[in-house]
Amino acid sequence: MELNRLERTFFDRILCADLDVPVRATVEYEGHSFDCIVVPKIDGRGYFTLEYYNASDVDSATRMTESGSDSQTRTLLEAFGLDPLLERAWIQSDLVSLHLNPAPVPFRPGRSRKLEAAVRYASTGNRGGLGLYENQVLVQKAPLKRTEFSLVGFPDFQSSDGQMGPHALIEWSGYEELKKISAKLGDKYKIKIESSPNHVELQSADGWSIRLSRDKDTTRHQVSHTGLIQKVDETEYGIEDLQDVLQALECFLAFAAGAYCYPTAVIGFDSRDRPALGKIGRLDAPTTSVPNWFNRGSLCFDAALQDLFPGFWRRWRKNRNEVIAVIQCYLHSNVMRESGLPQEAAAKSYTGLETLASVILGKTITRDSHEEIEGVLQSKQIPHLDLNSSETPVMAKLCGDLALSDSSGSHLLGNVRNYVSHPLDPKTSAEVKQKHLRHLESDRSYYAYLHDLSQFYLEYTLLKFCDYGTSKYRELLEQTHRVSS
Repeated sequence: MELNRLERTFFDRILCADLDVPVRATVEYEGHSFDCIVVPKIDGRGYFTLEYYNASDVDSATRMTESGSDSQTRTLLEAFGLDPLLERAWIQSDLVSLHLNPAPVPFRPGRSRKLEAAVRYASTGNRGGLGLYENQVLVQKAPLKRTEFSLVGFPDFQSSDGQMGPHALIEWSGYEELKKISAKLGDKYKIKIESSPNHVELQSADGWSIRLSRDKDTTRHQVSHTGLIQKVDETEYGIEDLQDVLQALECFLAFAAGAYCYPTAVIGFDSRDRPALGKIGRLDAPTTSVPNWFNRGSLCFDAALQDLFPGFWRRWRKNRNEVIAVIQCYLHSNVMRESGLPQEAAAKSYTGLETLASVILGKTITRDSHEEIEGVLQSKQIPHLDLNSSETPVMAKLCGDLALSDSSGSHLLGNVRNYVSHPLDPKTSAEVKQKHLRHLESDRSYYAYLHDLSQFYLEYTLLKFCDYGTSKYRELLEQTHRVSS
């Protein structure tokens, strides 16, 4: 598999082992050691795994059976190469110690690496699979000075300060000086001015700085970015602090991408620029292009991320669990839509909107209180509140077909969400609500517009909740289709 610079660093300097290359190893569990061969691999879904073979208990001759266990049963299991201890570690999700002992090669001396791992499965034939605990390797217990991470598949963006050409940034006197230098170099050399890679600087009020820069080369044919996490004053920080920043950053980037977007590799360095921590993520994650507040089909600009992050970080500090719940609804809704579940997608998105509105109001909204959600949308000045207009004729028609008392978007979305979750009419003897059955199920394209409308409300309400002021809103799906048709 093709790896970028940071991913290679993980295998070369953190794990000290190569992909798909067998390495001698020892697994320790409950005081017993198992010699085996381990092969680092990337499985079919893109996750890193450690497959082990020829696992033999070096202490099997002296190991005693546990009190009350059947020695004949244990012997039968071992006869087929399934050790009860490794099986128990798998079933109980216990941690094991894994020692990798790569053979030395020229210019790369072998280094034993002790890892915390978990048994993902144990099988017959003395084989199975292991996974790194929390997908990380702790090289040394030391404070971190900087952390780099790789992001693959995140929407590309344009740096605001890179819109002007180099000529606009250099005074005429500077050009004259460059000409003189070029003349001295002769015909064999030339001076070339290149703009820096697209990048964005994210900073928090409590001193965190995150720089995200586009890589010069793609990774596995996808646009990739390299991130740098450090303190503004360049002081050191702990691993726990890094975990907190990474969790917030993953939610922040996922909200911008409209899909889960985890780093493929994370490397933390100490003050002497030595690797202290390494994390490995999914390397072959599927990419999605979800039109949303950030990726609207045209160029995305760094200013949106840069302006949003400080407010997002403040909300993260104050309402972490609630922000996670809202963004999970937003992301799961997109996954449901892509999986061919439009009804569930619309309902899940509305749940996220309902959750966010409850946090803003400081009280849990009941299932039928769409008026309170509409009040939040109005207070945040979210447009497209009234669907009874020429801008949204499809949604306006649906409001009429369902005989809703008003044509507000919150009322329509809440009504449909209640139908998806509770399709039976309480006024009948367990019959499906007839108006919804007749008008929604006969043309299920309605759900695509409903989902998009709910996501629109959710996106911009969350942006306003994070004190992100914007006067530019993306078009609704219904408006885009109407224009293109």
